[in-house]
Parts: sequence; C-alpha cells; structure tokens
Amino acid sequence: MDDVSNLREEGKFKESIKLAQVFISDLYGSLSLAYRHLHNLQEAKKAAEESVKIAKENNLKGDLARPLFNLAKVQEELGEISKAVVTYKESIGIFQQDNPKLHNRSGVLADMKIHLAVCEYKNGDRTALDRILQAINELDNSDEKTVSKYNFDVWMSGAYMNLAEILKDKKYLMKAKEIIDANPELKIRKEQWEKLNQNFL
Repeated sequence: MDDVSNLREEGKFKESIKLAQVFISDLYGSLSLAYRHLHNLQEAKKAAEESVKIAKENNLKGDLARPLFNLAKVQEELGEISKAVVTYKESIGIFQQDNPKLHNRSGVLADMKIHLAVCEYKNGDRTALDRILQAINELDNSDEKTVSKYNFDVWMSGAYMNLAEILKDKKYLMKAKEIIDANPELKIRKEQWEKLNQNFL
C-alpha cells in the first residue's frame, strides 16, 4: 500500500484510487483463499465474486486476471468444472493481454496454466496432460524460486499432487512429498498431502 500513499503524495489522486482498488480486489481474493482452507466454499465464492466485481467496476484491466483465477479455483472445488475451465481461460487471456500491476510474473502465469490444464483434464480433455507437464516445466524454469521460494514450492507441490490425483499415480505424490519435506513452511500443503495420501493406502 506504500505505492498508493506515494501516488497520493505526488498529487496523482486518480492513479492512487485505481491502485487502491487493485489492492482491495486482491484482499477479497485472499479472503476467498482463507474460506477455501476452512472448507466454506459458499463464502469463498462470495469473496471471489466480490473481488471480480470490484476489478470490473473499476476497470482494473490486467488486474482482473487474478480475481477471475481465484473464482475459477472455487468453481473447480464446487464441481463446476466446465464453468471453471471458461473462467481460467478468461483469466489467462486477460493476464497475457493486459499486464496486471500485481503478481505479473512468469511463475504466476505458469501456475495459472497448470490449474487450467488440470481442470481441462478433469473435464474430459486427455490432451491436457501434455499442457500440464509443459506448464510445470515453465514454472520450473521461471524466476519464482528466487522471487518467492514459498510460492514456488506451494505451486510445484500442488501441481504434482494434482497429477497424482487425476492419474492415480503415486510417483507424483512422492515428488510432492520431497518438496514439502524440504520446506517446513508448507504446513497447509503437508496437511493436504496427508489427506490425499490416504487415497493411496
């Protein structure tokens, strides 16, 4: 939010308001994620929809990508797979076309592509497997490891867990475990891994 204050002090009031709206929209995205972790998907959906609404009402352009991405994740968890595919695609299209102010990194885009391809696979498109693997490679070759090792480990372990789940292949579960065991910060991911592992016992 320091950027908002700086713009205001420079007399760029309209720009400061626009950027503040970006942060507010992003905050609702964080709320949506918290509700998802609490397994309250209806509240998660409401928060995600509010994030999208703020972004659209304020014409945040590229910064509509992230709210749509968060909404797609909720739709996917609710089993609205076809809707989620459409929302993921819209999110990625906006990200690539309009350059968001927040989270504008190649690693973020790779993670978004992974989610889309996994969802497409769940929707019956078996060709999506190649796109999942390609997006994982893009994430691995991005600078996310140096920007945020935590994000990188969360996203990469999540990608492998998704592969394990949709392919019923334990080798990917073990790949995720290696990442999780090496990073003690991944407490939530570890709980998710242990729950998924029950399906392979």
